[in-house]
Amino acid sequence: MFTIAAMHMRQILLGSRRWLLTLGLIAPVFLCTAIAFGGELNNETEKLIVPALVLFACYTIAAPALAALLYGTSVLGDEIQDKTLTYLFTRPTPRWQILSGKYLANVGFLSAATIASLLIASLVLQPRSGILLGLVVSTAVATAAYNAVFMFLGAVWTKRTLIAGVFYLAVFELIPGFMPANVRELTITYHTRCLVLNLSGITDDIPVEAEPFIAAIGDASTEQSLLVPAIVILVMLLLTTRVASRREFALTDEP
Repeated sequence: MFTIAAMHMRQILLGSRRWLLTLGLIAPVFLCTAIAFGGELNNETEKLIVPALVLFACYTIAAPALAALLYGTSVLGDEIQDKTLTYLFTRPTPRWQILSGKYLANVGFLSAATIASLLIASLVLQPRSGILLGLVVSTAVATAAYNAVFMFLGAVWTKRTLIAGVFYLAVFELIPGFMPANVRELTITYHTRCLVLNLSGITDDIPVEAEPFIAAIGDASTEQSLLVPAIVILVMLLLTTRVASRREFALTDEP
């Protein structure tokens, strides 16, 4: 498993997608710099909430989703395109170990890269330490969950996986994740923002007039917001392994 992870890490570092990932992680830093130096925050509430919202949008939604679109959906697609899938799957290593190694490499590298960008952006916006802790944890959780989901999508659809990934994000995450209904509790987006809220302690400093806004974010506990993504990850990895074990992939397929 760890040999596969090391091989896949090399593919990530040497692949052409690294430039898109680099651009996607640099852009939020420039955005945060523009916000920090381009306008004034009028009161303490804005100084507390605005950095948290900007960093949350950039690093627990946009960056993990982009990274998973680039690398989660291509775990099998790249092997098909490079005509190396047969060699990989005829090794004496079980397929679940191959997929697990690739998944761990994805999550380890992408979490580290995204959190590094987050820390740099935090130096500019200077959120409260509790908020930064919540953002780091939720970014890691989002990266792990989105990669598991998109790896499954890539196993089911070896063609047009990026389209399938964007469709999933829009229809099953962003739209229901911000709806004032119980369906939002099934989304990764909902639980990552609840993690930020719970771990930051931001609610202690919010004035009364802003409480409805905080209530709209969500009220899931920290335990629930860790448990639901963990279940999603486990289910998606099991489904991916099942698909990969039962399906014969045509090497003429192009992702």
